[in-house]
Amino acid sequence: MKGGFIYDANRLLPLPEEVNLFLNTHVLNKAVFLDEDHLALGTIKNGIIIYNLNTKTFQYINKESGLQNNTVLGLKVHEGNLWAALDNGLGRIDFKTPFLYYKDFTGTIGTVYDVAFLNEKYYLASNTGIYTYSNDKKLQFIEGSEGQVWGLSSIENQIIAGHNDGSFLIEDNKLSRKLTSGGVYCTVKVPGQPNLYLQGTYYGINLLRKDGNDWYSHVIENLSFLMNTIVFESDKVIWVTHSYKGVFRIELNEDYTKAIKVTPYGENKNFKQYQTNIFKIDSDIVFYNSGKWFQYFQQKDSIGSFEKFKDFDDKVLIHKEKNEAWFIDRKSENTLTLTDGNYKEIYKINVAGIKQRLVAKYEKIIFKNDSLRMINLNDGFAMYNINALRNDKKSSQTLVIDKIYSRKKQFSIYDTLIHIPFEDAKYLAFEIYMPKSYGNDFSYTLSGEVDQKDFVKEGKLVLQNLPYGNYTLALENNNQKGENSIKQIDLKVLPPWYLSNVMKFLYSLLAMGLLFMIYKINKIKIRKQQLALQEEYMRETQKKINEIEKRNLEKEIRNKKRELTNSTLSVTNKNEMIIELRNELNRLKRFSTNEYRTKRLLDTSKKHINSNDNWKIFESNFNELHEDFFKSLISKFPKLTTKDLKLCAYIKIGLITKDIAPLLGISVRGVELQRYRLRKKLELNAKDSLSSFLMKL
Repeated sequence: MKGGFIYDANRLLPLPEEVNLFLNTHVLNKAVFLDEDHLALGTIKNGIIIYNLNTKTFQYINKESGLQNNTVLGLKVHEGNLWAALDNGLGRIDFKTPFLYYKDFTGTIGTVYDVAFLNEKYYLASNTGIYTYSNDKKLQFIEGSEGQVWGLSSIENQIIAGHNDGSFLIEDNKLSRKLTSGGVYCTVKVPGQPNLYLQGTYYGINLLRKDGNDWYSHVIENLSFLMNTIVFESDKVIWVTHSYKGVFRIELNEDYTKAIKVTPYGENKNFKQYQTNIFKIDSDIVFYNSGKWFQYFQQKDSIGSFEKFKDFDDKVLIHKEKNEAWFIDRKSENTLTLTDGNYKEIYKINVAGIKQRLVAKYEKIIFKNDSLRMINLNDGFAMYNINALRNDKKSSQTLVIDKIYSRKKQFSIYDTLIHIPFEDAKYLAFEIYMPKSYGNDFSYTLSGEVDQKDFVKEGKLVLQNLPYGNYTLALENNNQKGENSIKQIDLKVLPPWYLSNVMKFLYSLLAMGLLFMIYKINKIKIRKQQLALQEEYMRETQKKINEIEKRNLEKEIRNKKRELTNSTLSVTNKNEMIIELRNELNRLKRFSTNEYRTKRLLDTSKKHINSNDNWKIFESNFNELHEDFFKSLISKFPKLTTKDLKLCAYIKIGLITKDIAPLLGISVRGVELQRYRLRKKLELNAKDSLSSFLMKL
């Protein structure tokens, strides 16, 4: 095969050799021009290649870059989008989108916690280390950076990494210097001090100072707890957060070497959750906790509601620049909200497509330049072009109502006032969409005889049981602001023929009577059911508690018995070994050149065997399991000796004669003799089992 050619002005122009090699290898199947300058070529084995006729450059789009699979069966260009019919579905490629994504399909990079950009290169901080990513689209690992990396700070054309093992300076694509030890969460510049920085660490705060090309660090005194966020209230007063202890206000001395006052605010009544986010908004110290915004009032030394952010409940601030701020809704909406410097909403960005890829509670917007913003993901990062978003907003399409229908008929969508028969108002459906938009997020407001407001799910709105009268239905695209985002239509629900004023009155009387009766009956039934359920619940709860306590107690007893038996057998093994050594020493005693030393070893081993320490430990553990055993035994048989009691205890826990002998320091025959004497003292006949008798006590 000779590859692909473009027919232009009565001549055939071959595609570049690399493109043709790709097409020959992966089998060209479809081709389509995107515009005058771009050609899309679909293959059977490796997705799509986009060739730029002017720049002679090309771009590969395949499964590795996000396509569902690599077999392209058809291509079609429509309204700036390239639609690809694939072997297992349909793909849409938007070349004019303001969003660009980098996704690591290999899983190598892990979760990205921060992104920095320096000298045309991206630096990615992840839970597996630090990576670089440049225009050649190659991911490169920075050697020696293995481990959790929390953040990257671009300082004076250098990057400092906050690592699980400390903070490191990145130079020449490697960790050139270790600035501090211990885990570091963040690095913050000290206001008014060009060369001073504070670092929140696992163990307190480091003071970092740059002097020429050298860096020096110092641990601030009187602080010894984890700090993952630092915010300056003034040049000598900071606020810090702890993962579960809340927030602290700290006053520092003049040279930033010591904390002179630490005030905790984690127990404040406004903070319902452990985790608190802290920010400085203009001149105010502001907190976000349990979906609400609060601020610190210095004159009263108190914390109260932050009224400026009353419209941002359940939305947490993840980035703030001078002229913009970014909020993310962590509760219900799949949106990022962008505001201006006065916190007035500019527009919302639908992030439904990457919601599952966001790093929960660690979302960040990273400022790259005047037009580009980046957000970290659990498998890479996304980039938003603010200027393209603004242009996209200006060219927004008008919201479209596609269908209006009831269970029995369909209504015209072109009428300015739609008349709805009363029977059809029992079920009235609207299907809506926004052209060239995906993952639409709509809401509606119905005003008239019935006022209601809610979200539209999956592009379909159903109104049920509307009373007759006039209505205005306003549909709004939540991800877009402006006149094009709202569609408004008027409805008139016609009354039924039988609904006269007299009948209304009679119906109302009957309805009220029925409702009252139903209410009374249901109230009695509900009360009876509640009482029955409460009683049943209490019985079941108590039963479960008793069963749990019983199982836990049985388990604890089994564990203690096992531990007692194991520890006793351990002592048995030790004594057996000592006895063997004693026997060997006795055998070698007559050959020993130092009879005194041999005798001393024999005496020492005898002391170890006859030591009461092991018995005291055993007796203490045994009494925990069988508290009244010895008392009951002595009360019934007061003539029992200490050796008898020891033998009873060992038999009680299930030890056999062979195991008991080393514990008593006697032979197996001696144990059998002692068992025989014990049976007599316990007044047992030949048919009675000594073990069974002791087990029952």
